[in-house]
Amino acid sequence: YYVTRSQTNFTPKDWDEFSFGRRWFWPEERPKIPNNVLETNAVLDAAGTNSQTVTVAEDLPYPMTYQVDVEITDVSNLSVADSQTFTALPSDKLIGLKTKFVAEAKKELPIEFIVADGEGKAIASQRVRIELQKMNYSSVTRVLEGSRNATNQVEYETVAQKEVRSGNKPTTVKLTPPESGSYRIRANFVGAESEATATDIQVWATGAGGVYWGDRDRNVVEVKLDKDTYQPGETATALIQSPYPKAQLYFAVVRDKTLYQTITTVEGGAPEIQFQVTPEMVPNAAVEAVLVRQGPPLEEVEPGSLDSLAQVGFAPFNTDLGDKYLKVEIAPQNAEIEPGAVETVDLQLKISDGKPTDGQFAVMACV
Repeated sequence: YYVTRSQTNFTPKDWDEFSFGRRWFWPEERPKIPNNVLETNAVLDAAGTNSQTVTVAEDLPYPMTYQVDVEITDVSNLSVADSQTFTALPSDKLIGLKTKFVAEAKKELPIEFIVADGEGKAIASQRVRIELQKMNYSSVTRVLEGSRNATNQVEYETVAQKEVRSGNKPTTVKLTPPESGSYRIRANFVGAESEATATDIQVWATGAGGVYWGDRDRNVVEVKLDKDTYQPGETATALIQSPYPKAQLYFAVVRDKTLYQTITTVEGGAPEIQFQVTPEMVPNAAVEAVLVRQGPPLEEVEPGSLDSLAQVGFAPFNTDLGDKYLKVEIAPQNAEIEPGAVETVDLQLKISDGKPTDGQFAVMACV
């Protein structure tokens, strides 16, 4: 028996629009857990059967997939093998969160939450604390063997919170970010003994004033899109993590050429741009942002307070290609034939909505 495990993302059935489980945002790192769980040998009984108990840790920090590999070898040294997997959860009650990825400073942000079990059944009357936490980035210097190493860190400051009870349907609470910047929304059960039962999501608040986004890369501006994938006709929202209180922004959607572009003056640390997704952006487009600082002359700026005068950033722009794939239906006229007989195979080509279409087939008969 060989048993291993690895981290996985788990979403209960029917709650795909919600996020479940803890997250570790830059510069945090998720806890590392040994992958190997069990390796042992056993002897089959007279009936050729055996069983093995696999112990699942009680303190898992996140969902994990356990894989059980079994290999059986007989006296003639012939072997057969099989594998099975199962998912282990940190808790039998899971909190799901859903909200917009961009908020406005000093305006209420609606947040939906649900409590469900692993099968997706909603669990009512659970007391949940939902916190809006400002992400404050800083850099500390560590001296190791005479050398100085700068390390980034993030601290969470709770700026708003509410305690509510779950229902059989998603419940909405409203919290207000006081200023622009990056925030973590954390939900956990009231009186929870561990953070393993918590759920985290990250949002960004737009507003006036500069924002320190952390020292990830001083020459690169981060561009965040509000969705993982888009379809033509939808409106996409991009948030630009600007380090400048005021700047000139060049924003473009590019592929083999520029498909969309705009130049505008932006203020505040989290300006956003909206644009419509067009068929020309399918597939493999990307978004580009160039920020050029505007403001007081350099001689009036405090020395050391300005790292760069311009920043450039890119982000992948993914589109849903489901309607671009063709479907092939293969129907042999005879399920079984004898050697030397002739088989006729009916082929049909369809587009994503099931309608027939013209096309060309390459047919191979393989043994």
